[in-house]
Amino acid sequence: MTHPPTRPDFTVRGPIDLLALVPFMLGFHPTDSIVVVALDDGHLIFQARGDLPEPHLVDLFAGDMAATAARHGANSVIIIGYGDPSAVAAVLAMSNAMHAAGVAVEHMLRVHRGRYWELLCEETGFPPEGIPYDLDTHEVTTRAVYSGLVALPDREALSARLAPLPDRPDASVLDEQVTALGGIRNRIGAARRLLRKALKVYGRGDRPTDDELLLIAALMADLRCRDEAYRMLVPGEPNRHHAALWLDAVRRAPEMYVPGVATMLAIAAWRSGDGALASVAVERALAVDPDYRLALLVGDVLQAAVPPWALDDLNVASARRVRSR
Repeated sequence: MTHPPTRPDFTVRGPIDLLALVPFMLGFHPTDSIVVVALDDGHLIFQARGDLPEPHLVDLFAGDMAATAARHGANSVIIIGYGDPSAVAAVLAMSNAMHAAGVAVEHMLRVHRGRYWELLCEETGFPPEGIPYDLDTHEVTTRAVYSGLVALPDREALSARLAPLPDRPDASVLDEQVTALGGIRNRIGAARRLLRKALKVYGRGDRPTDDELLLIAALMADLRCRDEAYRMLVPGEPNRHHAALWLDAVRRAPEMYVPGVATMLAIAAWRSGDGALASVAVERALAVDPDYRLALLVGDVLQAAVPPWALDDLNVASARRVRSR
């Protein structure tokens, strides 16, 4: 689930405007998916995407999504099913669950192969063949691209952004560098200095050296250094440079160091409003260590659509009680 990041305002005048905007809200073009856009008096609260559920899970999926929308104060939603006619069942179940939760449904759309159907209008003569649309030349697409927003072809392409680079170094070399720093105070101080320097470099539009990124990744294996990195996330700010840093670190780190940096990427991306990147970062962390507790916690937070600012006052000492391992 994704909360609205700090991005240009878009005016949605109809279904095609919305369909053009959704890929940029999610960060990729959804397929075989159900998307819910939750609104409060027309203002976006969050958008959520899930794979089309298996038939026996449709009602459970719809009920969970409706409960989340109601819990966050949505008074209306737009439901979009991406896929062949089988997607209609999920859309209808979602609509019924929303109504049962007291949330109005503004639109129910099905989208497939460049056409859309407004399911709320089926009884009023909506064309059975659907209405064709072209997002490539749409005004919303043009403005989103001009504003620097990106919509990747699919979720797999988003996951591929976290794929490891070739020729990653042996972890033992980095372990020796960390050991050479001395005790924990020295390691925390080194992590703080490296992170501050790296963030300044990203602020200039550049990137730290691979050696610096690798040492940061190795230090994050110590949970006290990871806590220090968490403290450096600025409450109320989108932390885009943090996300760039951790994405670069994930790709370069030896596999044993991935859980820490991937979880930090998930947190930074989530705080920047990029729930899709946060979700695949959690998956990357858990693929290496399925029991990495902070990644599990962040995954639960994303699933529950908890807004990033809700944890601005998090006491890190309390967080240690649920930290990994």
